[in-house]
Amino acid sequence: MKFYKLWLIVLLVQLAAQAMGQQIEDSSIQEKQTLDSLAILLLEGEKVNFNAQEFKHYPKYARGLEQVNNGTYTYKDFNELLVGISEQLEINPDLLNGLLRIEKEATKQKGQADSSYMVVLIDMVHLCRNLTQLVVADSFNNELRRYANTTNDKYLKTSALAHVQFHNTISCLIKRDVDCAKKEVSIGLNLANQTKDTGLIVTALYYESEVLKTTRNLPAFLQTCYKAYQLDSARAEKSSYYLIIMQNWLDGLIFSGADPDRVIKLIEELDKLPVMNQMITDFKLKFVASLPDESEYLQQVYERNGATNFLELVVALDSNAVTFKGQKYYTAFLTFAAKVLNAKGYNNEAMAYYDKALRHTQDMYSIKLSKELAEIETRKVVAEKDAQIAYEKERQIWLIILVSIAVGMLVVITLLFINKSRFAQRLTQSNNEIKQQQELLKKADAQKALMLKEMHHRVKNNFEVVKSLLDMQTRKVDEPLFKEMATESKNRLNAMALIHKRLYKNDELVIDFSSYLSELLESLKSAYAIESQITINETDLDLDIDTAIPLGLILNELATNAFKYGSKDGVLNLEISLDKKEDEKILIVKDEGPGLPEGLELGKSTSMGLKLIHRLSSQINGAVAVSNDNGAVFTIKFKGV
Repeated sequence: MKFYKLWLIVLLVQLAAQAMGQQIEDSSIQEKQTLDSLAILLLEGEKVNFNAQEFKHYPKYARGLEQVNNGTYTYKDFNELLVGISEQLEINPDLLNGLLRIEKEATKQKGQADSSYMVVLIDMVHLCRNLTQLVVADSFNNELRRYANTTNDKYLKTSALAHVQFHNTISCLIKRDVDCAKKEVSIGLNLANQTKDTGLIVTALYYESEVLKTTRNLPAFLQTCYKAYQLDSARAEKSSYYLIIMQNWLDGLIFSGADPDRVIKLIEELDKLPVMNQMITDFKLKFVASLPDESEYLQQVYERNGATNFLELVVALDSNAVTFKGQKYYTAFLTFAAKVLNAKGYNNEAMAYYDKALRHTQDMYSIKLSKELAEIETRKVVAEKDAQIAYEKERQIWLIILVSIAVGMLVVITLLFINKSRFAQRLTQSNNEIKQQQELLKKADAQKALMLKEMHHRVKNNFEVVKSLLDMQTRKVDEPLFKEMATESKNRLNAMALIHKRLYKNDELVIDFSSYLSELLESLKSAYAIESQITINETDLDLDIDTAIPLGLILNELATNAFKYGSKDGVLNLEISLDKKEDEKILIVKDEGPGLPEGLELGKSTSMGLKLIHRLSSQINGAVAVSNDNGAVFTIKFKGV
């Protein structure tokens, strides 16, 4: 019997562990998002109220944040905070001023410098340089040199001076002084060798490879990457440069076309790392794109993926990208695939993949944010309703008991008073519990709202990244049609990014469409350099995200169409009216151009912009009517989502 009980307990524990696995992973993501949001408030100068012990998955980050918030931190605590928020700072460089304020307070108040102080200085040099704050980075580098010359620890002194040289190397490369960079990196490598610290030597070799890359010395570059890879591979704990060295080496080998067997081995090694799923797919595409059509390995890749040419291979990899579909990495994969397809001559397919990346970004964030908003409201209403029902139910029970005692037991008046006293105590306890639950709900809702605002901010930044990628691609192409399509894609991205920018700055999570429309039209004016006179007649409207995004895209398409085709004698006269009548809203866009073809049907048009207007109007429960009145007139009546 005892053995049976033991077996049952073990089984229950295993089942519970499996059930909790996904919850643990989800709670880890939620913890990181909450800590990032709290860190942003801290950098903006606000005090936050939280307990670091509540965060089980990121204890160092949470402790550093708590200590800095309380003003009792050490350099070690500051560095834990710096490591945790580095990604946030790269997304939003404006937060750097808050970090500099905290670092200045630490230098003034925390006294004795130590090895942790050296690590903070090195990290601040890297961070400021990555944010293109070169003057600030130089000041931290000078402080690092001063610290190295004052410490009595020979290893710390040599290590610090080596990092000083690394920054000087990058500064020389930024100034395009290659001879200076060669000299500085040589000194840094010599200092690193003196410490006999393989991690520091690998770092020095990485910077040497950057110099060699600039000088286009491919053989020496490949040799340096190989040496760094060998040293780092032998270490039990890999350096922070291990992956980037492998990637640089892999890029060089693919570019040179040398040692394809080594390329294949490196790809297989990176393929085993779960964090490399998206990046290794990019390397696979880059490698096979460099191979001749008769390559045996290329044919093997085609065969494994059921493809007969490069386009079919891209389609196969896209359909098998289950590990990162629905994530931001999938957008990066689609963009890279478009770039490679364009290089292989598949121009139309490349543009299709750029559009797919755009749609994926919109779907991933807009739908997710809408669901999050609905979930918050639903949870709040349900929780308050359940609490009220529980309170009323308990209250009714005790009232019935009270009446029964008063009617049936008048002779036991003492017992009645005792019961009434107990009732009052329990009722008070119940009220207190309900208040506590309400406070917890308010706290959770506040944290969720904070995370949603931060998510809107990240969406806006992701749109900016995609716009930058389109800008880079457009500069390399001379084909006017491709440039025009890329410009239109950037305008659509900008229309959605402005929505999320306003949601991030608005506590009510609604869009003031009047100011949004003005900002959108100003950006289009900049994109199409023609003389224009724009008249806006509108009623003040506050719209939710589900209506604002489609309507913003519709206005972007109509205004773009007017800038391209609606001018008269080189001057655009554009009139936009937005009015509200009862439960229906009316949008009218009119220009004084040559007008529209007779009998035009938007749903059957071959123009992508007109098709988009037709479909987006349906999403907001609207309909489009077109006519000519000394120019093109678009009338859209809609009710919203």
